[in-house]
Amino acid sequence: RREEERRAATARQAADIARATHVAACRAAEEARGAAAVAEAARRDGEGSLLAASLEREACEVGCRQILRGEPPSPIADTGDVDDTAPAPSAQPVAKQIAELQSIARKMNMEESLVLMLPALAGKATSERSTLEKAAGSMLEEAFVKHSASLQAQLESSSTAAEARKADAEA
Repeated sequence: RREEERRAATARQAADIARATHVAACRAAEEARGAAAVAEAARRDGEGSLLAASLEREACEVGCRQILRGEPPSPIADTGDVDDTAPAPSAQPVAKQIAELQSIARKMNMEESLVLMLPALAGKATSERSTLEKAAGSMLEEAFVKHSASLQAQLESSSTAAEARKADAEA
């Protein structure tokens, strides 16, 4: 009889330990799922930020070439499966480019009088610009080039950090 009670007590104790282990494992799995969800959200946010920085950098570079320097849109190679009547991506309407550059310039806290010069600069060939317009164009171009370089550095450092995180996760 005593032996049966001891065995029953041992069995209950083993069952309690197994139940506690199972509960702890379930909690750990739930915490891991939560951490994975947080990490995935951070990755998506990071990718979104990188994409936005990349697009902003491109807008600065294209704007400098086409609006401030008066260069024509960059040609796109014919791949044979593209509608040749469609405008090139970098040949977006000037009004849209101006609005985009003005938005970026305001984000950079540029002087509003310079921001408002962008439409006038876009409407004139560089040879037809007044001294004031040439000076404004030069200041805008310098600011956009610096901003573009800053964004490029941010993209490069973010890319390096992402590669390091990926390597750590795989290790």
